[in-house]
Amino acid sequence: MRPLCAVLAVLALATGAAAGERPMPFIAIEPLSTVVEPDDLFALSVVIGPDVHGVTGYDLVIDFDETLLDVTNVVEGALPAGSPPSYFWWTDQGTPSASIVINGALLGHDVDGPGVLAELRFKALAIGFTPIHFVSVDLRDLDNNPITVTPIDGQVTIEPGSPVESVSWSRVKELFR
Repeated sequence: MRPLCAVLAVLALATGAAAGERPMPFIAIEPLSTVVEPDDLFALSVVIGPDVHGVTGYDLVIDFDETLLDVTNVVEGALPAGSPPSYFWWTDQGTPSASIVINGALLGHDVDGPGVLAELRFKALAIGFTPIHFVSVDLRDLDNNPITVTPIDGQVTIEPGSPVESVSWSRVKELFR
């Protein structure tokens, strides 16, 4: 059901933009859907949309299935890093079900979307499916007022890789004689 909701949200954004309406402000996991193999290292981005303006601070809690994914690192995205000075901190220690907690602030100024706030880096542990879910999102402006956004979750599918058969060249030549 979640993948369908995410697809519908993206379609609603695209339809509104095509009709000349302002798309709703959003924060999303990109790509929305990712397929990896066990032991793969990969990254997902936390992005804000083009109608998110005046961000000076953000507090995010992002949840996932820790039996399927291990967080290897979280780094500040290009949007806040490109307008220093900024503060960035993250942890997954002491959080319910190893959620990722991210706190960021732009000191004395603000930024507008679109752009990447953070990059989440993972290692796939086992075969399965997990949503990458925004548990809470708090974006703030220069006056410390909340900025309302619609969170759009992502998903990760971990599938087994294709088996590779070891064959010698003599065996391959034999097939074509």
